[in-house]
Formats: sequence, C-alpha cells, structure tokens
Amino acid sequence: MSKPHKMTTSAVEALIADLKKNPAGWRCKDMCRALERLQFTIRPVGSGHKVVSHAKLAGFTGTNFDCGHGKDPLIKPAYIRKLASVLEKWQDKLDAING
Repeated sequence: MSKPHKMTTSAVEALIADLKKNPAGWRCKDMCRALERLQFTIRPVGSGHKVVSHAKLAGFTGTNFDCGHGKDPLIKPAYIRKLASVLEKWQDKLDAING
C-alpha cells in the first residue's frame, strides 16, 4: 500500500527545501526572519554569532549559527546545512506547533 500524497507543504518543510536548494545564498536577516516565523528566538552573542532557541519545543536544547561581519552578510553554507538538519530532526513537532 502506498502512502497518500501530501497535498500541502508545511512552512517547516518549505524552509528545509529552500535551505538545501541554496545553502550558499542566505543572508543573516533573512535567516533570522525565517526562523522567527517558526517561533524560534534568535539571540545575538558576540560579533555575528546567533543562538537559536524555541520555548515551545520540549527537549530542544538549541543551536547556533554565525553571520560573520559586515552589513547583513551571507551565512556560511556549513551553518545552513546544520540548520536544515536541525529543522528536519524537529519537523514533526514544529509542524504541530506552527499548524
């Protein structure tokens, strides 16, 4: 028996796909906005470093990424791949939280 076709894409699934499709093209402000739309909290720590948390995601201990220096710089692809992996791991719970 085959799985039913999923008709809609969740915001989490769409973000994961965008991150994987273009890991080298994310600016700091765009990433912060995308994560905040999923109810993540982004806290600056030091020069360009961001700590990511989520108050409603039980068991999530957080993650981080570095925005580098300058005005709205590109985030290194390694951080984008890491964020995509984190979102995949927590996708079901994030979908439930974000409807």
